[in-house]
Amino acid sequence: MVRKFLSFFLFLFLFFPIQGFAFGDSDGQKVQIRLIAELETIQPGQPFYVAIEQTITPNWHNYWKNPGDSGLPTTIKWDLPSGAKAGPIIWPTPNRYKTGDLTNYGYSKEVLLLTEITPPDTLLPGSVLELSADVDWLACEEICIPESGQASLSIPVTDQAGGLSQSASKFEQTRKNIPTEINISAKTEIHDDGMVLIIDPISDLTDQSIREAYFYNDDGVSVPHAAPQKMKQVDGALHLILENGDRFLKEGDLLTGDLAITTDDCRKSFTIAAEAFVPLFQIAEKDPLANDFLADEQGSTTLWTAILFAFLGGLALNLMPCVF
Repeated sequence: MVRKFLSFFLFLFLFFPIQGFAFGDSDGQKVQIRLIAELETIQPGQPFYVAIEQTITPNWHNYWKNPGDSGLPTTIKWDLPSGAKAGPIIWPTPNRYKTGDLTNYGYSKEVLLLTEITPPDTLLPGSVLELSADVDWLACEEICIPESGQASLSIPVTDQAGGLSQSASKFEQTRKNIPTEINISAKTEIHDDGMVLIIDPISDLTDQSIREAYFYNDDGVSVPHAAPQKMKQVDGALHLILENGDRFLKEGDLLTGDLAITTDDCRKSFTIAAEAFVPLFQIAEKDPLANDFLADEQGSTTLWTAILFAFLGGLALNLMPCVF
């Protein structure tokens, strides 16, 4: 965490020491927001989805919940009527942005940050539910601008299920980029100088050929953001070789985040919680990025061959009448 903040301030110093932070006004902001709902009308006590829609100036971006080496995530403070509840932000899988040696995670062009709202069941049909949100974010290009805005929405209350709003297609499109929560067999093999995220079998992810895989760690400290991630496919399993971060995983720890895969047809993402384990046999040359440890079947075969010969040699010595 300390390194993350130091990197952020180093980023500010290196790339815009004179300008520093520029504060935008509501007319000249780099990100425009509005509050939209998926439904035209709502029912008392029935949850529904709204979204903070952010329209971002070309060549600018803002940030995911883990912003990467620098930056700050968008925050939403809700002003709701008594009895109403707002869930957490539902984050779409981000993109990567590189500035010098820094790698950041965020969004460009347009993004919807979905939230589930549960209205009170005491609402009366014919009334109106008033929602308001104070939103803060950081917009970056060559400079970074802290920005904020307020958005509000009025939704009619009825005693019947409401139809979809004109913005419903935006919700549908955004959900395609929200990580899927499915029961994926994932584990993390940990070594002194690297780790391997293993998904076995690959068919849990897709039945198509994977062209690229990238893991967006959500705690910000377990995986270095700027480090390369190398993908291997071994015996029907996906191996993603990662470097160790500031938080060194121990046996039983969980590596969590979004795994994004790109096939010929599309990009998909999945919520990952991979339990860490220490392999029974460590390979002597442990440079995961250079030597592809655990992804080299020949190396694995050589290891087991050595173990077999050692066992046979010990057995032979025990059967001999004399031992020199």
